[in-house]
Amino acid sequence: MAAAKSLRGNRDIRAVVLQGKGRSFCAGLDFAAAFKDKKRVARYFFAGPRTVNQFQQVNQIWRTLPVPVIAVIQGHCYGAGLQLAACADFRFTTPDATWAILEAKWGLVPDMGGTVPFSELLPADVAMRLSMTGETFSGERAGEPDWPPR
Repeated sequence: MAAAKSLRGNRDIRAVVLQGKGRSFCAGLDFAAAFKDKKRVARYFFAGPRTVNQFQQVNQIWRTLPVPVIAVIQGHCYGAGLQLAACADFRFTTPDATWAILEAKWGLVPDMGGTVPFSELLPADVAMRLSMTGETFSGERAGEPDWPPR
């Protein structure tokens, strides 16, 4: 979040590229690290009425930048990582990348800012199916003309 805030005020940049370091774009939220401090977790979840909480802001902030945000996907793009990619203006993927909304495996909803861009990018039935099943799909499949499947 700090990176996006610092970029927001920088008038010298023309675009932002989000890319993972190493084998994956993002394999999702690191639960052990994120939930280590239970008081901080409670603060992050509390936002007040009609406000984005800090867990959601981590991804949503990229939608507020005054320049294009490009997500370059390789390896895994799971859970919070897929929500981050959805918040970018453009997404480019390698054919062998794997994508999934994995929150369903833990009985969670994808609510780190993904629900708004999912509703803008996908038909409602497809967003619900992917969110409820944790179905994995490849970058190659995502790039096919008949994607998303109905």
